[in-house]
Amino acid sequence: MRNSNLGGGIVAFALAFCIVGCGSTDTLGPEPSPESPGTSGGGDSSMPAGDTWVSGSIPSDSESATQLGGNGEDDDEDDGFIGSGLEIWSGGSLELQGTESLTGTGEYAIVEVDYAADEEVILCYVTWPITSVRRLSSCRDCDWAFEVQTGSVEYHDNSQAECQANGFEPELFELALQNIGAREGNFLMIEEDDWEPVGEINYLVAESLWEYELFVGEDD
Repeated sequence: MRNSNLGGGIVAFALAFCIVGCGSTDTLGPEPSPESPGTSGGGDSSMPAGDTWVSGSIPSDSESATQLGGNGEDDDEDDGFIGSGLEIWSGGSLELQGTESLTGTGEYAIVEVDYAADEEVILCYVTWPITSVRRLSSCRDCDWAFEVQTGSVEYHDNSQAECQANGFEPELFELALQNIGAREGNFLMIEEDDWEPVGEINYLVAESLWEYELFVGEDD
């Protein structure tokens, strides 16, 4: 962030340095040669040759031609800041009955977020039931894997119109057969004939539930 007091601080520092050090024989630049005017005792008092600090008053209207930190324009605006956007979330919870069956609920939500005000409004919220059909053994090193059947979607808070207006496609979620599994914190589904991670999953010991969240996206 640009500091508007930076240029004034440098001038003040230079003036303070002169007051303290200009009367000494040491200089910041090369020492003047014996032939240089103003170097012999009682001689010419004009400014000595070389890049040295000299004492004297600084005119009040003096200003450096170089502006530190930019061209003087307002740099406070962050061109990369995003004021608001839509966030899409999909996940759910699953409960295993022993090792051979599973039930649960899938969820989908579209949320409008005002990042500046740190506020959010749920535009769309949908759920559907999940029931296992059979256990699967094809998922290598998985905690479990099942073929499941999803039920019909249910729109909450009269959000069907907003869901559809913002791209929710119910046919991708309801009345579908899916293959799901869990392995090392990854929620897996079969994609192109192999198990692939499509989200995250965690086991909640206190609730005896598996909670998963799919990798989805944002629309800013």
